[in-house]
Amino acid sequence: MARVLAVLRAIAVALWRERRSLLSVTMNNFFLTIGFFFFFGTFVDYTVGMIFYLLLGTVLLFPLSAHPLEKIPPERFALWPLRPAERYLLAVLAPWLNPATWLLATLIIWSAVNRGMRIAGAAAVMITIPMLSSAVLQRGRRLVWRMVPRMPGALGELIRNNLRQLLATLDFWLAALLAAIFLLYRVFTADIPSEARAIFSLLIVLALSTIAQTFFALDGPHGMVRYRLLPITGSQALTAKAAAWLALALLLTIPASILVGFSAALGTLPLAFWTSVRHTARQRRWRFSATPAVWNSIGVVLTILASGVVAYRLSAWWTMLPAIASLLSLWLSGRAFEQMRSARR
Repeated sequence: MARVLAVLRAIAVALWRERRSLLSVTMNNFFLTIGFFFFFGTFVDYTVGMIFYLLLGTVLLFPLSAHPLEKIPPERFALWPLRPAERYLLAVLAPWLNPATWLLATLIIWSAVNRGMRIAGAAAVMITIPMLSSAVLQRGRRLVWRMVPRMPGALGELIRNNLRQLLATLDFWLAALLAAIFLLYRVFTADIPSEARAIFSLLIVLALSTIAQTFFALDGPHGMVRYRLLPITGSQALTAKAAAWLALALLLTIPASILVGFSAALGTLPLAFWTSVRHTARQRRWRFSATPAVWNSIGVVLTILASGVVAYRLSAWWTMLPAIASLLSLWLSGRAFEQMRSARR
């Protein structure tokens, strides 16, 4: 039992450190913007602001449900001198280090008390649910990688790799949740104002905008070495990143307004290209992306709003302005990336 307690204590320390990084969303464009409007009282009675923070909690629930034993490398766990009974005991006790497990347990006990279920049956379910939810989560992550098909062309595999990286961020899943909510709203509502479509498109692009500012953050040191060895230019590397990001932005804004989404996405790229080249600090998967600086966030949010609103209010031809700015920034940022790449050799 002492060995089991020692392992649980080490896992608890690792989980505490990870929870702090997981719950750190203060430098994300979406929540900085929502927090700004929430603080200054733009949302009357604060209902709308609370809805967005409930969405945050919903998205965070999935990584919080991961099995704690995943923190131990399998090869190291296999070498530890633990008996089969101790390994089984760890598999049963470790999920209770998760707050999501306690939330499920609370809901089950509430159902047992209010709906007349037997406590013994509820207790059995409480033990099995953490294991099942962890298995579903692991299988879901594997399914995410298989969802991305092979891409044709010279940059096809790079685009595919970038799509996989974007799918491994909580920013994408927040944007997907917003798109799903609006899709359900369209299904069950006959008449939807065009302003609502434009606003949701802007929110979806805003949720994805922080990833664009940190295009190279998920590559890590090994990924940057790979870019130095690949026979491609800096503009091609950024094109592969932008193509994957734009594809997801357009796909998610289809239920709302693809015109506003496309214009807002193009408005994101000029500053995002330059920021992502200059700031390549590593970020972890299955986390919300963090912007390098608040001033960069302010600039990106303003260009998103301006590009989307102008395309919606005036004409689709105004989309040409952010498109031209994106191409110019792509060329300049590509040259800067090549200079940084050659300087590191």
